[in-house]
Amino acid sequence: RPSAKISPSAPGSDLAAQTAAMFAAGAMVFHDEDPQYAASLLTRSRALLTFASTYLGKYSDSVPAARDFYNSWSGYNDEIVLAAAFIAKASKKIDPSSFTTDIQQALILDRIHSIGAGSEFSWDDKSAAANLVMYEVLTSAGYSQAGVYVELYENRFAHFAQALDSKPKTPGGMVHISEWGSARHAANAAFLMKTAEASGLSPAYG
Repeated sequence: RPSAKISPSAPGSDLAAQTAAMFAAGAMVFHDEDPQYAASLLTRSRALLTFASTYLGKYSDSVPAARDFYNSWSGYNDEIVLAAAFIAKASKKIDPSSFTTDIQQALILDRIHSIGAGSEFSWDDKSAAANLVMYEVLTSAGYSQAGVYVELYENRFAHFAQALDSKPKTPGGMVHISEWGSARHAANAAFLMKTAEASGLSPAYG
């Protein structure tokens, strides 16, 4: 298959930041078994986020061949905030001395890259997930200034849940978000709602 790359002159903030988020998540998975590998993943995750937030641009603008298949309709803001949130979550477990710096960076990036509530959780729009992970980090990790921000993410996620609740449902109760992969949209939304419940965030949803 043809390959493509992103670079400072052909940026892909969404692609780099999503990779950063997954590296940070992977760091948490591997930490107990291989701390050295986990630390390497977290270091690479931070580097990718720096690249993503420094050289701003959608990957589908830099890789035009992707536009007809996976165009970045929602842009890169959601991926940048999601990456920053996962890095903060990972650093609390793996590199506690950097946690305060990482969560402050996440809050700054969220202010710069406003994401709103989101209306789905998909390959293109990860706003709802970013808000949920930020809520998790601020409430469970013991950040000293969490109270100032928790309500913001709680309210955003509640708006996401309300948007879901307003959409049509099958007779069995499966929400219909889009005709483009309706089952995966419903599964992704269900995963977020279940994760939110486990995190102590249970916005009303029919």
